[in-house]
Amino acid sequence: MDKSADNSAHQEDGSEAGTVSALTFLAGMWLVLAPLALDYPAGGTAFDGSWNDVVIGSAIAVVALVRIALPARSAALGLVNVGLGAWLLVAPTVLSYTSVPGASAATWNDIIVGIIVMALASTSALVARRRRDPTTRSVAGSTARSA
Repeated sequence: MDKSADNSAHQEDGSEAGTVSALTFLAGMWLVLAPLALDYPAGGTAFDGSWNDVVIGSAIAVVALVRIALPARSAALGLVNVGLGAWLLVAPTVLSYTSVPGASAATWNDIIVGIIVMALASTSALVARRRRDPTTRSVAGSTARSA
């Protein structure tokens, strides 16, 4: 593989990671706005659900912005968002807002957004790994150099 083809592969991986991180950012921002948009019930444990979504959504958005700004230096941060997405799957049960009347929107929102964030962050981490790992590049390019 010649040098220009190698550079275009790096640019392609970088733009793919940026797109995935931008989608992750949007998922985080949705999570921040969801308590208002979906009219989460006020008071009790539903209050915990609202604050959980605001805090976790903010964290997801910040990590995604760092991944967009510094993709090569922040590859491991993609795993942080995988963990935050996993937390969203269990948060309704752990924080007990599954039993609050009217909180089904909050519960389903957390589960759906959690799955989306985990999928996007996993994709971002895989793209970053592929970008750093020369063994995942074209075999023809590496054998041409060693010949």
